Amino acid sequence: MEESTTSTANLHATDTPEPTVLETTEYSDKVEKKSKLVPIFLSCTFCGIVILIGVVVVCRTISVQSASPCGTNFISTPINPIEYNYRPRSVAVGDFNRDGILDLAVANSAVDNIVIFLRYVNDTIENKSMTFALNAGSSPYMLAVKDLNDDNRLDIAVANYGTHTIDILVGLENQSFAKFTTLSTGTARPIAILIDDLNGDQIMDLVAANYGTDSIGIYFGSGNARFSSSVTYWLGYDASPMAIAAGDFNNDTQLDLAIANYGTNSIDILFGSTNGVLKDKMTISTGRNSQPTSIAVGNLNSDYWLDIVVVNYGTNSIGILLNNAFGSFDKQNTYALNTMIPYAVALGDLNNDHAIDMILSTKGTDNFGVLLGYNNGSFSDPKIYLTGSLFSIALATGDFNNDNRLDVTIVENDLNSINIFFGYYEGFPVQQKYPAGVSTYSVGVGDFDNDNHLDIVTSDQYDGTVRVFLGQNDGNFTPKITYLSEYYLFSLAIGDFNSDRRLDIVVTDPLKQQVLILFGQGDGYFSIPQNLSVGNDPFYVIVNDINNDTHVDIITANSGSNDISVVYGSGDGSFRNETKYSTGPNPRSVAVADFNNDTYLDLVVVNGDNGSVSVLLAYGNHSFAEEIRYSVGSDPYTVVVGDLNNDLRPDIVVCNAGSNDISVLLANGNGSFRIQTNYPTDSSPRFLILADVNNDAQKDIIVANTNDNTISVYL
Repeated sequence: MEESTTSTANLHATDTPEPTVLETTEYSDKVEKKSKLVPIFLSCTFCGIVILIGVVVVCRTISVQSASPCGTNFISTPINPIEYNYRPRSVAVGDFNRDGILDLAVANSAVDNIVIFLRYVNDTIENKSMTFALNAGSSPYMLAVKDLNDDNRLDIAVANYGTHTIDILVGLENQSFAKFTTLSTGTARPIAILIDDLNGDQIMDLVAANYGTDSIGIYFGSGNARFSSSVTYWLGYDASPMAIAAGDFNNDTQLDLAIANYGTNSIDILFGSTNGVLKDKMTISTGRNSQPTSIAVGNLNSDYWLDIVVVNYGTNSIGILLNNAFGSFDKQNTYALNTMIPYAVALGDLNNDHAIDMILSTKGTDNFGVLLGYNNGSFSDPKIYLTGSLFSIALATGDFNNDNRLDVTIVENDLNSINIFFGYYEGFPVQQKYPAGVSTYSVGVGDFDNDNHLDIVTSDQYDGTVRVFLGQNDGNFTPKITYLSEYYLFSLAIGDFNSDRRLDIVVTDPLKQQVLILFGQGDGYFSIPQNLSVGNDPFYVIVNDINNDTHVDIITANSGSNDISVVYGSGDGSFRNETKYSTGPNPRSVAVADFNNDTYLDLVVVNGDNGSVSVLLAYGNHSFAEEIRYSVGSDPYTVVVGDLNNDLRPDIVVCNAGSNDISVLLANGNGSFRIQTNYPTDSSPRFLILADVNNDAQKDIIVANTNDNTISVYL
């Protein structure tokens, strides 16, 4: 392990005030102990906004170097890489056409242009691109992407090494781009660029690393894609900065900068202040002849302090600098890479274990490497993936196929191509995708063709379709069977309504105040939908035998009339007139269980607008008592019931989108419930189910968090 040296100095910027002492603030670490439920956050895909989970695999990682983290693998794209003889230098990732799918922007140094490749669909890239010419001789080296003028469209900043400029391209309404302005870097040659808010004014600023003048230049933004003249910070003779990263290293809420200096074998850290002025430069040696070419920042050991990863191209190694609080760093831990020559680095959680992993591109070896993090600042040995390129000079990460797993795109300068590698977990084949509707809302599972293989059904809220995917014995599905209608469909449920031992489907149509019933034919096909009137705006539907007559009944939560409808089935596909029961405002979800142990099924309803649930106890004569309300969290969405504490009494669990938590109400066994206990989730939890995910014979809770596309699992 090679030791590093550290020095500090006052930093002066050209045309900036004299530096002052920077005050730092210590933030105490407050760890709130949870009770018996332990939240484990897993990033996972969920269809539309409803989850149906049969099996959940929970992958655990112990934060010690000897432990093996959950694995991840990569495969190359099933098509050829993006090829052209343009000497690509840099790639950036962003959703340029706002379709929810990540696109690529590539800087081509040989032909003075950038090219945008639009969207990946089913692991492939559409044959669709846009080319934007730059000035002759510009030789663009690097791109950065952000919204620079607050119009909710991504803009692009281009560092032009050849013409000593930075071009600002603004996104237009027609999904094209136009050159808006050009910033001069003087005699400096910008080789790296980043966009961030350096002075805390909520406006994006630019930072450029200037290879020719051993400096960095800062351009403060005005919010309309315009920028100030450069404020220049000299880094010292022969610094030759190659890469730059931003982060708050001393936890004072001000952004700092870290620069990799190829010429002086060092990292410079420049600490920020409230007005964007950088002060108190700290220089850290990366070792003799290390020649650092790339830098990245992240919390590598879960201590609330940002750490640094640097690529030491000259010594074929990676340097890890752990932050030991307030912006000072431990000695560099060096990882020797005998089978690869690293050139660029990116960080991300590749295997969804909440530990930062490392991806390395190479120059001189035809591969890239992945080092899985242990969450204690150490990493696994690199796993090598062949690229075929000897000059993979840049890389970027993103979820290109929307499976909530990070993928990697690599710039192969010598092959004039961009290569994309899709991530997947060890032990599982690459997933198969099936096109669904425009806005799939609900999903259900059942054997619709009586072949003993599970099939899938979905409803679409915008195009009014019900789609059926028939399962095969190898885990694949036949092409969808689509039932078109003029309806606006939401929730669906599955049951045998006419006692023919064939599964039928019921789906809500809120705009027509009805549900639609599709009777199964036993071969995967269904009858023409038949309508059944219920309450106003039926938002949610479940089925069960409420009155113990062996016939399936339908229960809907009617958000428009603040009630539920119970429609009793006759067993022949017909239904008796509905009976309505009042609830709280905006009922969103309903569940069924025997809460008072009298052998009659009772109901619990989520009231979305007043943070409560209503419990309706059954009388046993096809009717229910008046609601009894219990407080839960803010903006509750879905309710499920199950025995959480092994007392043979069904308890209530509710997910609360407004308060970002779940409420657990334990049953007393007489139809009443204890006061809620809340457990935090990720952002905007809206759907949940109960399942035993770790095979301990205990009910666990799985929650879908819609704002950040994650699932929370509570054991």
